[in-house]
Amino acid sequence: MPSRSLVARLWLPTAILTAAGFGLWVPAAGDWLSAHRAPTVLVPVIMLLISLRVPGSQLLDAVRHPLALLGSLALIYGAFPLVALGWQALLGPAGPDPRTALIILAAQPSTLATATVLTHLAGGNAGLAVVCTAASQILSVVATPWILELYVGHAVPVDAWGLAWDLVRSVLLPVIAGQLLRVPLRRWIERRSWALSLAAESMVVLFVLMGFSTAREVLLREPFVALTVVGTVVAIHATMLVLSTGAGYLLRLDGAGRIAMTLASSQKTVAAGVLVWQSGFAANVLGPIFVVLNHLIQTVFDALLAPFMSRIRIGKRRLFPLTS
Repeated sequence: MPSRSLVARLWLPTAILTAAGFGLWVPAAGDWLSAHRAPTVLVPVIMLLISLRVPGSQLLDAVRHPLALLGSLALIYGAFPLVALGWQALLGPAGPDPRTALIILAAQPSTLATATVLTHLAGGNAGLAVVCTAASQILSVVATPWILELYVGHAVPVDAWGLAWDLVRSVLLPVIAGQLLRVPLRRWIERRSWALSLAAESMVVLFVLMGFSTAREVLLREPFVALTVVGTVVAIHATMLVLSTGAGYLLRLDGAGRIAMTLASSQKTVAAGVLVWQSGFAANVLGPIFVVLNHLIQTVFDALLAPFMSRIRIGKRRLFPLTS
């Protein structure tokens, strides 16, 4: 019988891979969730569950460290588009369509739900992850169209008011509600923390299901192209992880802060990427392939990595030392 700790570490990546396969095989469930706007419910619920388990002092501490926030934004919108283009030049596929598809991927903000859940799973500073991912969403109003215009020559405008309301509804209100409920329910939350984590992680699996159901037609129509994309996407995400970790060291963050910097900066949102593709680049069949495969690879790899991050060593020193 496998140990409970092993099952706890492997269930999430296993569930994610299963959801990806299910989305390709039977897309009806994922299509139904997308059609009924499930993300508008799932994201606030995930943020509420995370907030219930995060002390308010951790959130305030994250706000008081602007260099970490600025460093994360510089990576997301400054370095990562260049990383994507660099790996395309080395690994391909070549041509204007792959270049555009990669820029669509690289121009996106961090994913709110997945990055926060994985940071919490790794024992990182979930408060810093919430702040960094929310800030990247806010900046995307300006940054995403600018990056697309700069590298592709065609910008897709972002609905600033819609995004602002979405952040209030999906992040601010659930986080405040979680902090208010945390005070009277602290002991209850501590006894059932495993159930709260399981619920949040299960919702991440649903995002993968919806992503693969949405992109099913394109992925199955271009299977060989999808395979050539995998190597490039793996290299891009690995580079993002390394650069984010290095930035955490340069900014002298503690282990929990480095985990948050690494995961919150390198996790790209799939929903915004698919929306940008549909709105301005629907003729480019590689758009959803890059965005969805990147989402699968980053989510599976980081879900496997997260439980072990505090144990990673370089020589005798831990890369992400946790003091508690």
